[in-house]
Amino acid sequence: MRLDSAAIEEFKKIYQEEFLEVLSQAEAEEMASRVVRLYELLARPLPSERADAFEKSGSSIMLEVPSAVPEHTTDLQQKVSSQESTQSP
Repeated sequence: MRLDSAAIEEFKKIYQEEFLEVLSQAEAEEMASRVVRLYELLARPLPSERADAFEKSGSSIMLEVPSAVPEHTTDLQQKVSSQESTQSP
């Protein structure tokens, strides 16, 4: 996220007041962007909260679940079984 120059200047001022250190423009831009990104991550709803909201909305999703045994596996098993039965003494 790109911050405007006024936001960067405000960040530099606050940082200097708190830490008694002057930041360069590049340092301030980088640090302020990181702070904003951290806030964005922390402000997102938790996965459980998103699931609850989804359930309350009454929406549903249809998922296609593959069969437990793929078709080609079953064919292979049949071939092996037939070979075993012909080779049995």
